[in-house]
Amino acid sequence: MGKAIICEHCSQEITYKEDLVTANYFIFIFPYHANCYARGLKGAKTFFLGNHPINGFSGNLSAVASFIAILMLLTMLPGIAKILAIFPAIPVIARLLAYVLYERHVPD
Repeated sequence: MGKAIICEHCSQEITYKEDLVTANYFIFIFPYHANCYARGLKGAKTFFLGNHPINGFSGNLSAVASFIAILMLLTMLPGIAKILAIFPAIPVIARLLAYVLYERHVPD
């Protein structure tokens, strides 16, 4: 097992991958227990806490759709306009960071 992943809300260790929810809080990515994430959405953090988790089905789907958009922008746009591919790269980078920083350290 890798390093211990600690929930941002309750400060307890997350022991199972099914219980891990990674979410972006403003520009940072934090790990939560599934229950703590639900409580965080109801609390004062709602404005900055994302409504969908990065590591869930919707996070994976948005990362794949963003990757396809990146490929389309890079192949279809001429010259300097390819810089627009930076914007759909954000969900892909967030998904990769969530995996590298948290998910790979929590056992199945």
